[in-house]
Amino acid sequence: MAVVARRAEVVDALTRPAITAIEEDELAGVLSYELGPIECEILTLHVARRWTGVGSALLGAVADVATAAGCRRCWLVTTNDNVDALRFYQRRGFHVRTIRCGG
Repeated sequence: MAVVARRAEVVDALTRPAITAIEEDELAGVLSYELGPIECEILTLHVARRWTGVGSALLGAVADVATAAGCRRCWLVTTNDNVDALRFYQRRGFHVRTIRCGG
């Protein structure tokens, strides 16, 4: 079970849709998400090796899925202290919308 908190509930990300990246017959990354009627929430993003473009490719793939489903935006939540993730997402067009002190 890969438990994540989303919108005041705890969900098992393994039961949600996911996109995988395979390189040389090895799992290189996985992104799980939740599609809503007008938005797509990214639940998890894990890559085997950083700085290889796998995370960016997975974000692009989920954006394509969301667009095809009629979603107008993709969004996610990360912790305030995860500055590498904040930088990663901002460089790919995401914007910090809310900061919760102590989050």
